[in-house]
Amino acid sequence: MGIDRNLQRHVRQKVSFSYSDVFFGQNVLISVSSEHGLLFNNDFDTYKSNGYSKNHNNHSIFYEIWLIDSSKPLIIFHHGTAENSSLHSKLIYFYLMNGYNCIVFDQEGCGESDGIRGGIKNDDDFIRNLDCIIEKGITLFHENFQVYPEIFLTAFSSGAPVILEWYSHYAKVEQKILVKKIFLFAPYLKIHSRIIKPLTHFFLPLYPFKKSLLLRENSQKAIINGDLKTYIKMNSNISDNTLFLTRRFPDTRIHRINSYAWLSSMIKQQNRIIQNAYRNFTIPVFSYIASNDRVVDNRQTRLFMKKIKQSDNFFIVENSFHEFLDYEDERSDCFYCNLLGKLKK
Repeated sequence: MGIDRNLQRHVRQKVSFSYSDVFFGQNVLISVSSEHGLLFNNDFDTYKSNGYSKNHNNHSIFYEIWLIDSSKPLIIFHHGTAENSSLHSKLIYFYLMNGYNCIVFDQEGCGESDGIRGGIKNDDDFIRNLDCIIEKGITLFHENFQVYPEIFLTAFSSGAPVILEWYSHYAKVEQKILVKKIFLFAPYLKIHSRIIKPLTHFFLPLYPFKKSLLLRENSQKAIINGDLKTYIKMNSNISDNTLFLTRRFPDTRIHRINSYAWLSSMIKQQNRIIQNAYRNFTIPVFSYIASNDRVVDNRQTRLFMKKIKQSDNFFIVENSFHEFLDYEDERSDCFYCNLLGKLKK
């Protein structure tokens, strides 16, 4: 089975849409576009720039950065599977309204960055792309403020193993001394047995998949040919937040065609992190999990936090699904109140 080129073109179409919301008591008009990324149409936009950084393969990686205050850390955020840097607008707004500097990016094969959607060529590519963006963030911060930043690494879902492996094995000494805290949101450290049975989970990493083939394209085509109601139903495993899914719907760049090769690579990475966790994390690591997560196995996150001797930094967002960053009720209030305390700690 080869790659459906028409499908690849569809999930790389340019987007431009807006929606309004109330973030933390403030009325906000959010704009999302391929050209500018995420805009809030207020003073935050004056601190923002975006562009492309070339990675080790000379591929273009799209990034967005807000530089607000030289005395505050630079927060780096890595998005989840097949998403992009503009999706979790509430989280980014939260960082900015509390005065933090922030850089986000589209991982290779996502959003406005180069790369086959759903494919993977090398297990290390995602980590090297993160390294590229961290270097870009440090450089831009220094150029703007003439000082080097403290760094907080934050990630959602499948972004979590990428930042963990970067910190534990890839970070250069001069980078690592800048990193002061790590925050994981619904960390994808093991796939839920609802998605992959234990036996399949064991054998999948052993199968020699061709890197650019075996894309699971049927569900993506069902979304393309369906309406909003179909979209919400097909994503009911990741969120019970209909408003969030409604706002996610216009972003056709978000896809569901991840290859089995990618899944195999992800399992290998997850296994490496758990096996080596005890000796690599001496800085504070905070993990937030969803009580009703149907995507990841939260028991593995508990195990990871226990192995790094930071079980006290393990928090449950009650009555929430995998995509818990964008709730509009008390679940959001509790999560963001706790997060702010840990950012300031």
